Amino acid sequence: MAQDRSLSFKEGQEKNIVGNELHSYTLSLTKGDFVQLHLRQQDVNLQVIISSPKKDTLKGFLANFRKEGLEIVEFPVKKSDTYTFKVSPFISRWLKDSVRQNFINNIDGSYIVEKFKVFSPKEYKALQKFRKAQQDSVIGWIQKKSIPLSSVVAETGFSDLSYLKLLLQDVQIVGMGETSHGTKEIFQMKHRMLEFLVKEMGFTLFGIEASHIGCQPINDYVLYGKGNSRDALSAQGFWIWNVESVIDMIEWMYRYNKTVADAKKVKFIGIDTQTNGLELAYKKIEDYIKKTKPHPLLEVHVDLVFQNIKAITDRSDLSDHRQQLYTVLSYLFVNEMNLITKSSRKEYHKVLADLRKIIQGIEVADRKLRNKVDG
Repeated sequence: MAQDRSLSFKEGQEKNIVGNELHSYTLSLTKGDFVQLHLRQQDVNLQVIISSPKKDTLKGFLANFRKEGLEIVEFPVKKSDTYTFKVSPFISRWLKDSVRQNFINNIDGSYIVEKFKVFSPKEYKALQKFRKAQQDSVIGWIQKKSIPLSSVVAETGFSDLSYLKLLLQDVQIVGMGETSHGTKEIFQMKHRMLEFLVKEMGFTLFGIEASHIGCQPINDYVLYGKGNSRDALSAQGFWIWNVESVIDMIEWMYRYNKTVADAKKVKFIGIDTQTNGLELAYKKIEDYIKKTKPHPLLEVHVDLVFQNIKAITDRSDLSDHRQQLYTVLSYLFVNEMNLITKSSRKEYHKVLADLRKIIQGIEVADRKLRNKVDG
């Protein structure tokens, strides 16, 4: 690890950082001081580690998991001493061997010291007082303006949500975000909101950030009762959605759909391009190629292409995977009439659509392609 010594923080200063470089900044601080440091990241995800002269790690900062934006460091000093602030790219411990080295080799970014100040004990107390007043003001505004909910649990009535009818009367899309993935109460409230939007506002479609292909088994279950909710949910490939609160919502959709006409039934779709949850598409395409007896023009083995995709660990350059998929796509285009004759127009176009979704997922995941497009 390369180390840059004898550095000092200066507002407006920009530093390049490449590979696994470590930039060390030394500060002499007094008990009661407060350090405020804002680093503007540019094409690199930084971590900042503060250590004592004994090399003990006192605190680490890695709040912004993106290559852009601010990394904010705030450090109250509890003992007068000399401290080292180590700035380096974040390299996940889960990256191993050649994948790790390739990741390191591709790190080439910079950061700007956007803000740096050491508050004296007196200034720090004044800052705390100011922040407390701000917090109290925000809390007071929320308490004054907010409308309390009676429950986050579905099927408990809508009296506390009735005010939403006027707000949403002409709205066609309602976004429901979350502060964390997998939290029970958050998804329970989404379930309750879905019930309200369906029963009171006439909505008929639930979309989630997951693979469109991977969510097809869920949609088949809620609409037609095919399979079971647990296997269907597992097929979408994301552990963050594979929880009991989502199962409860899917079961509610299934029960509700059995009581209404087709036009009012609620669908469940994935709205994202992913490399997860594509098993169903792999199987459909493999089966279709076998059924139609592949022509010698097909220069790749489809099952091996998909096996290689499933084994991907390094997404820095997926050019070979993309090229193999484009080869399969070209084969389907060139042999359209022959393939339709051996199957059906509907089946052909379904397979074509599934392959395109796989390609979209790989293109989105390919960092080299993304950097080329962004550049």
